[in-house]
Amino acid sequence: MNNNFVYRSSIFKLPEKFLPPTKRRKVQLYKASLLEPLSKNDVAHTKDTLVDTISTQKEQIVAMKPCTDYENTTSPRAPTKSFEVTSQTSVPQSILASSWQEGSCQDKKTEEDSMEKLDINKNREGHSSPFSSAGLEDVSKDKQMESDTSSGEIPSGKLENVEIVSHNLDELKEEVRVQLQGLFRVGVIVPEDFDERAFQFLAWLPPNRAVEALRDLSERNFSNVKKRKAFVMSVLRQHAPSDSQWSSPSKKQETTHETKVPIVVPPSALAHLPPRVADSLQQVFASGVCHPSKFDDRAMEVLVSLDEMDAVQALKEFANVDPSTVRNPSAFWMGIARRYQIRAKKTSSHSSTAAIPSHENLVHSRKMTKTAGMSEWQRTVTEQYSGFSGKSPQSGFSPSYDRWETNRKKPPCEDGRIVTEYIEELTRRNILAPGALDEKVVESLKRIPEDSALTVLREVEHLDQRRIRNISAFVTGLIRKVSNSDNFNQRLKSPTNLVDNLEPRVKQRYLSLFSRGSDTEDKKGGGLDDRALEALSNLRPELSLQVLDELSTFDMEHTRNISMIAMGIMKKVTHRDNQERRNLNMNYR
Repeated sequence: MNNNFVYRSSIFKLPEKFLPPTKRRKVQLYKASLLEPLSKNDVAHTKDTLVDTISTQKEQIVAMKPCTDYENTTSPRAPTKSFEVTSQTSVPQSILASSWQEGSCQDKKTEEDSMEKLDINKNREGHSSPFSSAGLEDVSKDKQMESDTSSGEIPSGKLENVEIVSHNLDELKEEVRVQLQGLFRVGVIVPEDFDERAFQFLAWLPPNRAVEALRDLSERNFSNVKKRKAFVMSVLRQHAPSDSQWSSPSKKQETTHETKVPIVVPPSALAHLPPRVADSLQQVFASGVCHPSKFDDRAMEVLVSLDEMDAVQALKEFANVDPSTVRNPSAFWMGIARRYQIRAKKTSSHSSTAAIPSHENLVHSRKMTKTAGMSEWQRTVTEQYSGFSGKSPQSGFSPSYDRWETNRKKPPCEDGRIVTEYIEELTRRNILAPGALDEKVVESLKRIPEDSALTVLREVEHLDQRRIRNISAFVTGLIRKVSNSDNFNQRLKSPTNLVDNLEPRVKQRYLSLFSRGSDTEDKKGGGLDDRALEALSNLRPELSLQVLDELSTFDMEHTRNISMIAMGIMKKVTHRDNQERRNLNMNYR
């Protein structure tokens, strides 16, 4: 026997929308067989679905045929048990009421057992039908329908709510409509998965793309999808044309309706604002970009905190915005207002730094030497110090311009303002990312002389930073390089004869080694460099002599960097001496 419509009671305890798709389909087929009237094509109308009942009726007839044949052949009639599904609507008795006969055949016993289980469940639930109509309504009507149909029966006057025709399919093209109805009929998707937006989007799509989207839906797996409506909409959007953009017609109508109606706020509500600011705010409300109810307290506080001129300019900018591009007017206004607040803070900081104390003007007067010349700078310094006691021009004060010219190296600036401004300029030009240089590197730049720091920053400016992973480490290396070159230049200005510091035997051996070919000595810088000579003088005399003996085996004329070779020999000799000492200590133990 076909038991397609015999269900366990545990399934009926769940609303229809929580059932799996296959079982939900079976429940819809059974409900469709109980509804009337049928259309010409034997299609029953339910909430958001069209169900073909021809297959359902055929299955019922096939299921009842063996029972009726057996009833006609047997002479004595056994007591019968009837199972009736009643409703308050007029439904054909051939479908609603059917007698199930008992017999000696095994199929008859199976039918009886299943019917007894349904009768028991029916008595437990208070003679109620095992169907719940909670799954036939929208999400907004679930609670109401569950309260009305908690007993499982369709109450009087509620049948018209169940027999609501699905979405208007006439808006779709013929091939799209046929494809969609085929998906509903097969049960791959149910009409509940299509909301109004999905139908509007499907009608907006070209027919070929709409058919492709529906075919794509038929191949998707909905078993693990929680939000089926959103999933359907996302699949449909994947087949939208790339050169066009779709927007919901309902939203367009709402926005156009809002912009057409000018809104005027009573002047008493804006009495706490200056007149010009209040008029500008009225223009914002009249433009439709922001409704007065959406201009919340935070937006008003920001407006009050602005200056009058900034507030008027910000409100004019807000009023000229296209209303269709604004989703949250209050947040949009906050963004505009904060931009004006930042601008006001910058102008106030520049105005405060313009009034510099008199003792700092000397630092700025040094910059004037590059443009105005020495006489202008001296005149400025004289004017600055003429008013101080004991600092008159006749008291022996002389500017330090000569010291700057002779040294040609500015000492580090106390506050590092020039370095900071240069770094900010590089950040403003997007050469450096904000915070790319850490505080340690910035402090190192401020400690070195100003010219050296500017040299490092100029080199950073012309670098290809895509090839640099850690810019702070790279700048630290540049600082060390510049510092070492400064020390080397300083040693050149005040040279010290390191050869005289050598031990007499080492000195004699060194001079005898480098006295040959004095011409090449002069070309190569006079033998070993200062670093190698310092390392040689720090060794013990016997080790220094070993180094010079090994160095004498090299060809001085054809050697590029004799100092590097000497450093390598000193390292090898030192390592060998340490190893010998370690072995001696082990022998004594």
